[in-house]
Amino acid sequence: MNFDSEFARLIPKCTEAIHSHQHEHIFSSQVTMLKQIQQANIEKLEWLESKHKYIQANRMTLSELIKIYIEINQRCPFLQSVCMSIIKLLARRWPKDADMEFLLKVVHQCDTVIRQMMDEQEREKANYEQLYQNILEAN
Repeated sequence: MNFDSEFARLIPKCTEAIHSHQHEHIFSSQVTMLKQIQQANIEKLEWLESKHKYIQANRMTLSELIKIYIEINQRCPFLQSVCMSIIKLLARRWPKDADMEFLLKVVHQCDTVIRQMMDEQEREKANYEQLYQNILEAN
């Protein structure tokens, strides 16, 4: 489970934690913050959906695809599926026009997310260690 999927589960708990019997300004402030967090999440989900549709609808080069996944990763760094997509793409082939240093930072960030969010069996099934080694050996 990633942080983004837990959002929907945690919002009701946040709502319950806001006590209406506290000072009116504090209560109002907390309700406003909660609404803003929910709105930001809705906007993020809509943005993610638009990126997903764009990827599905267009034929892209490896470089173009990597750029889109990195853009998604920068806005939503804990999406396991995006991290795996980045690792899989880079394990196949490293883009010729790539900023190596930047991409290696992204790879290490994705590696951290994958190792924290996928158990060993999931990583084995995805052949993750080999993919990761392919990236390291290519650089």
